[in-house]
Amino acid sequence: MTNAAIDTMGFAVSAFGIAPNNGKTANQILQCASKVANQFSIAGVLGINEETHPIGATLSNAFLGNTLSGISDTITHVATGHFGPAYVDFALGGTAQGLPIGTVPAAKGIVGLTTDAALGAAVGEEMATPVGWAKLGIDAVAYAGSLLYWKSH
Repeated sequence: MTNAAIDTMGFAVSAFGIAPNNGKTANQILQCASKVANQFSIAGVLGINEETHPIGATLSNAFLGNTLSGISDTITHVATGHFGPAYVDFALGGTAQGLPIGTVPAAKGIVGLTTDAALGAAVGEEMATPVGWAKLGIDAVAYAGSLLYWKSH
């Protein structure tokens, strides 16, 4: 895969400083960064093996994985023409893909709606949003570090 495939999807990877280096394509850099960042997520700490428990791993990554890794995976699925996994990404993560930017069910997806209900019940409605933002901040730091590492290696 080349940068052109990602650029044609309306996501100018090179504009974000993720242009290929050391012989890696932008897609390879995004995939490696996604994998490493997910290892530092709550789902990564649980360590559910994708090969022996594919459904459990998919659900744990959807609910507890790195949000930005999920977005990165969705972009690479669409850019490489893997629409089956992309449909699953959108069904689980909604059109907002885990970002707290939508309030309608289509934006939140199955995972967002379930997480909102669970967090609301566990910590109260007023605390659900700050908890979500805190997780997103931690995810962003982990993903940025992974992306910078793979861009330079």
